[in-house]
Amino acid sequence: MAEAGSVLVVGAKVAELRKLEDSDIWEEDVIIDNEERDVNLFIKTGDTSERKLLLTYQVKTEASLKLLLDEQQFLSRKGKAQASTVTQKEDKETKEAERRAKELQKRKRKEDEYFEKNKDKFDEEEKEFEQREKEAKKGKLEEDKVDQFSPGKFDDSITKESLQELANDEEKNAQKRIQDWQILYEELRKKMARERLHQAAVARQPDGLRAALDECYGYGFDDKETRLAEHLLIYLLAKQELKTACESEDVAKIEKAIRKIECDDLDEALEIEIKEARRKIWTLKGVRGIKPFDIDRQALSEVKKYNSPSPPLHIVLQATLLLIGVDENKSSEWKRCQGMMTTVGKNSLLRKIVGVDPKTLHPEICARAKLILDAVDKAELKRGAAVATFYAWSMGVIEDAREVNEWSDKELITPADVFRQREIFNQSNSSPIKQIG
Repeated sequence: MAEAGSVLVVGAKVAELRKLEDSDIWEEDVIIDNEERDVNLFIKTGDTSERKLLLTYQVKTEASLKLLLDEQQFLSRKGKAQASTVTQKEDKETKEAERRAKELQKRKRKEDEYFEKNKDKFDEEEKEFEQREKEAKKGKLEEDKVDQFSPGKFDDSITKESLQELANDEEKNAQKRIQDWQILYEELRKKMARERLHQAAVARQPDGLRAALDECYGYGFDDKETRLAEHLLIYLLAKQELKTACESEDVAKIEKAIRKIECDDLDEALEIEIKEARRKIWTLKGVRGIKPFDIDRQALSEVKKYNSPSPPLHIVLQATLLLIGVDENKSSEWKRCQGMMTTVGKNSLLRKIVGVDPKTLHPEICARAKLILDAVDKAELKRGAAVATFYAWSMGVIEDAREVNEWSDKELITPADVFRQREIFNQSNSSPIKQIG
């Protein structure tokens, strides 16, 4: 391997690294002006005068990282506090309901004990009254016996019927108190069921949400809250089923899960997950002839470093950019193409390529891209791996779009010019329009 002659770092400013004596280590301070940016490392070996891009990495500021960490810690503390509050509230209500139920049972037990304790007394008084009536009828009641039944010793108003009525009233009052406590306890249980449904919805756990819904339906709830929870459960189950199908790497299961999502009108809510699933299908089927990730950073870096690329490479790349939403006017000059070939970050070209969904492509865009690619001499594709890779990917996507959208040949007759491309992409550009190919 050739030894490095010099190493150049490009951050906010250009800095040339210096090599330590008796070492393979190169060092220098890199200025980034306290902002997020890409830092590129170029190397020049002893056998060439041209510097080559060795690697690119992204620098995050301490303020950005601290802000992200603070936000995560705040959300974590907030979630724990809310969960703790709900749990404490539920425990308090449960304990209160249990306390009231025990108090009710204790009161009922005391009332039963009272009636049981005085039962003999009531029976004895009833027997004495019957004996008194019996002796009075026979005319054999003696004076001293009359005295003992005087108002001071026996209340003539106490009868069997009055005692029974008193006992019945006490029993009715006790039963009413029991019913009141039962109603209150039932209301508390319903309130707790509502609270559990809310917690399960926030936690987004299908099993817990299903159990909470069953409990609410058991109480006869059928309102906006339960219907929203039911929709959320359907969404979570569909998302879980799609994830399980993708993990199984079974194309039939993945396609079945996607069809079910579309039938349940959840395709908009699960748009990102469906895109990932379709990429999985393409990888498993090998529809494009190459895997989506065959276009790697190394291939992209090879293309980006060219100052004057061959015409076929520029033409093929313009077709690729058109398929990811870049009109031909923006890609007509090679320098502008180079600016779009970032290798890292959310706007990197690789991420955009992987994110293409053939189902969403427009037939006129595909027709124009195919027209551009048809003009390329196939013999030129053998001269570079990069141009062949972009060509194979672009043709594969066009064929995928034709198959997925079931386009007829008629629909691919009219290619979109630059003005139509802008209309389709909802773009505006006041610069002069150029078109190659």
